[in-house]
Amino acid sequence: MGICVKCSARLVSACLVAFFFVGCSLPRLEATLKVEPGVVVMAGKTAEIKANIVKPRNNLEFIWRAERGTLNPQHSTRYETTYLAPPLPGQDRVFLEIREGTRTLWNGDVILDVTRGEEPTASTPRPSATGYVTQPLTVQTLTIASFSEPVPLGPFYTPGQGWAETAVVVDRDPARGRVARLAYDVSQTGDYAGLYVRFRAPNFRPEEWPALTFWLRGDSGGYTRKLKVELKTREVKSGWKIIYINLTDQWQRFHLRLSDFQPFGSWDSMDEFVLTIENHEATAPKGVLFLDDVAFER
Repeated sequence: MGICVKCSARLVSACLVAFFFVGCSLPRLEATLKVEPGVVVMAGKTAEIKANIVKPRNNLEFIWRAERGTLNPQHSTRYETTYLAPPLPGQDRVFLEIREGTRTLWNGDVILDVTRGEEPTASTPRPSATGYVTQPLTVQTLTIASFSEPVPLGPFYTPGQGWAETAVVVDRDPARGRVARLAYDVSQTGDYAGLYVRFRAPNFRPEEWPALTFWLRGDSGGYTRKLKVELKTREVKSGWKIIYINLTDQWQRFHLRLSDFQPFGSWDSMDEFVLTIENHEATAPKGVLFLDDVAFER
């Protein structure tokens, strides 16, 4: 199963419709993340993180996110951001998404060690300033849905009592563009609700695309912090993974290994990505979630 590295204008247009077929991928960037003065940062101190791009382009947008620390800026056209370490020591991870319009061209992250100690001295060598990227330098993506074009998207819910509604809307962040919106109600015992996205991936091999990624945020009016992510097949059986998420009303990228999903039938017949919210698991019985850029990655 190959990836189209060079696409004509007509082929790129074809790549953007509804769902993407195996064998075609949008052009990607080659980039690394560099941390100055190094990947060891004292608690409460700052470091500069910069994206080094092999072949820079115009009109790129940089969306930064940290698991524990804070970043300034978080969303800009600048190649760098200032990281402020949290007050307590431990490991932190900084994520970067590079976008061109509504397209994601590169995703990467770097792990930082936040310490409570003295600055390194001559007897304490400072670690390499280049940091390290925990994903391949060139990330390849098989996109299921970016919602910038029509996508087979729909709701489902408990017949007769649950409720869900889906729509493709323009996000409040203009750079993200069109995203999927799920409004749900699982207030009664036994209720479930969610959304599905249908796609085609003939001859899919999990060893070639070992990770599932997507972006998710909640609405300020309320949302669950626990849900089920499913990959379904035409054989009805599902591979699923329940995830607890430290979700906020800001966009976050989730990266799930396919090996973590419950096993099911043939991957060749996989044709649905599903988010399911269940009454007995939901931390908020009513709410709204937003979804974007669902993809397999290697």
